[in-house]
Amino acid sequence: MSSLRTARLQWCAAFLAVPTLLAGIAAARAEPDAAVPVAAPSTAEAASLPTTVVAAAPVTAAEGVVQVPTAPAPTAEEAPVADRVAALVAASPVTFPPNSAELPGESAETVRAVAAVLAPSDAAVLLAGHIADTPGSPEGARGLSERRAVAVAQALVAGGVDPARITTVGLGATAPLDSLAASRRVEFEIR
Repeated sequence: MSSLRTARLQWCAAFLAVPTLLAGIAAARAEPDAAVPVAAPSTAEAASLPTTVVAAAPVTAAEGVVQVPTAPAPTAEEAPVADRVAALVAASPVTFPPNSAELPGESAETVRAVAAVLAPSDAAVLLAGHIADTPGSPEGARGLSERRAVAVAQALVAGGVDPARITTVGLGATAPLDSLAASRRVEFEIR
């Protein structure tokens, strides 16, 4: 009878030890980007962390399951200015016709939308003008690319952005893209 009791105890110990051992092996072999549980910060550490107040339902336990409230996804107005501008420009790049610094309709609409994002913020913007890699002098290329950046800056100012927060630079044909049309552009760098 004692051997039966010993066998049961061994099975119980194995039942508890094997999952723990397997979890330890899995954690040791996990990729560096894998989620790893993190200990909660101490009271002093927690006081120094930035906080965001989120209205959520109370945490309740029902039938052994703990429900943890989650923060709602940020709205477009709450996203960082740089992310919002990047999304606008990615959806509709600010490009120009050949040998021109005049904003075409669709690009002008994009710049107006960017101005609406930048105007109420205190973010500064660097506008980098580019041209397609075509024959011509480097000075002429830089001049046209600078005029493109200035055209965008003027449109931003017309949209309510403080001109003191705008810097322009003409980069000429130093960073061409895959196509000539895509290379004739102004890029936005939010600072």
